[in-house]
Amino acid sequence: MIVLVCITWCANLAVIAGPNDVPPLLGDEGVRIFSGPALQSTNTPKFRLNTMAWLRGIVSGIPMDRASDPAAVHPIPENGLQWFDFITTTNFNSWMGTTTFTNSATAAEKNHRVIVAAFGNYPVSDYWCRISSTLTNFVTTLFNVATNTTTHQPNPFSINFVGVDYGPNGQLESYPDPSIGNWVVGGDDRVFSNGEDPSTNTYTRWFRFGATAVINVGSTEEFNGVKSQFVSGLQSFTAELIKGGVVIDSKTVEEEKPTLHIEKYGDNSMIIGISGGQLWMNYKLLAATNLSRAPFLQFYSDSLHSGQSILMPITSDPERYFRLLTVMSP
Repeated sequence: MIVLVCITWCANLAVIAGPNDVPPLLGDEGVRIFSGPALQSTNTPKFRLNTMAWLRGIVSGIPMDRASDPAAVHPIPENGLQWFDFITTTNFNSWMGTTTFTNSATAAEKNHRVIVAAFGNYPVSDYWCRISSTLTNFVTTLFNVATNTTTHQPNPFSINFVGVDYGPNGQLESYPDPSIGNWVVGGDDRVFSNGEDPSTNTYTRWFRFGATAVINVGSTEEFNGVKSQFVSGLQSFTAELIKGGVVIDSKTVEEEKPTLHIEKYGDNSMIIGISGGQLWMNYKLLAATNLSRAPFLQFYSDSLHSGQSILMPITSDPERYFRLLTVMSP
């Protein structure tokens, strides 16, 4: 009999405003964590509007597949952080961690960055955001949502920081339209997105996109330096929204771990496959015949990667336990 031992990592997450990869409900106060194109990408303006529309709850017609469209919205799943999500490459083109392109739409990109978006109710000055990460490239940062994280000066309303007054009927009828690159004002709403001062205007709701967490690299060696942190330990990124000194929403995204699948094939063979995990990362398959006493030894001579499967003979061992070990290279 073959037994697969699965080790599951869990996190106590304060999911007050829904999971990270689900649009917030109207009236929610919270944060979301995204991975998007590098700041200098020509796709960044459309990515911002697509993301704003998604935060507004508009999902129809919004691209969600970043493999084919750099402007696609990518809210990072809570167990779906990839090693390349933070990295912007300054001296060479890359996308989703590779410099080999099969899609012309992504060939001019400079990889990615992580963006924290927040949303809440009047006044925005009541809200603070704290971001932190296990990666050594970042320090814990606390900032008022109404201010610029670099200059610490008040942010005027803009296309990336919008206030909406619902008007007398109390309904949000306006929405961002990526096809025109701006918000469409609906009903009796007033939309503030053109340099207005949040402190001198009354609005019902605000949306801010968003603080950036980025690691700029200029060489493949620096590229692999970030990758190595995902090899050596479990990495995560956390964003918290604070109001009145109380954390009202918290999102943590952790690196995606691989999953082993074992299936009997015929009378004497089995298929062992890997799904999920880190793209362009290699895994060693280890096995032991006794979980408490026998050591885990390499079971297959070559390294494996996500999406790969192998055909192996079924041995005479009554039990066998498997583990995956992450490695930088085969």
